Amino acid sequence: MPVPFSDFYTSLDPDPLKRGKQFEHFVKWFLKADPEWATQVDQVWLWDEWPQRWGADCGT
Repeated sequence: MPVPFSDFYTSLDPDPLKRGKQFEHFVKWFLKADPEWATQVDQVWLWDEWPQRWGADCGT
């Protein structure tokens, strides 16, 4: 049985920086694993991996 997204999100680390990184990794996995999205994206970068990033990750 699928886990509700809200349950997944609340299971992430309470520290906002750690939670953001965990969520970023989840999104990368999802975009590569989901049958529909996997056909629409060629490359998925984490912010720290992207060569053209312009600064530190400031997402929350």
